[in-house]
Amino acid sequence: MSDLLEINLPKERTWAEIVNFVKMIETFYFDRIHSLTHKCKNIEKSARKERTRSTMRVAERHDLEKIFLDCVLQTKYNIKRRRER
Repeated sequence: MSDLLEINLPKERTWAEIVNFVKMIETFYFDRIHSLTHKCKNIEKSARKERTRSTMRVAERHDLEKIFLDCVLQTKYNIKRRRER
């Protein structure tokens, strides 16, 4: 910036250079923010999928435990019934 002022360019040319520089920086940061926002959304989506998978695993395990306990109770009942005969 100080280089532009030191080389004694016409005022309009100096302003044009400054505006171009600011536009370049603005574009760089806008693209960077867009890229990071996109990455953040992808990470959030992945985390949501993983939480869903985890919940499904817990639900499956719960269902299997319930089936197992039902089988154990049924077996106990069958054993008790046979002993009574």
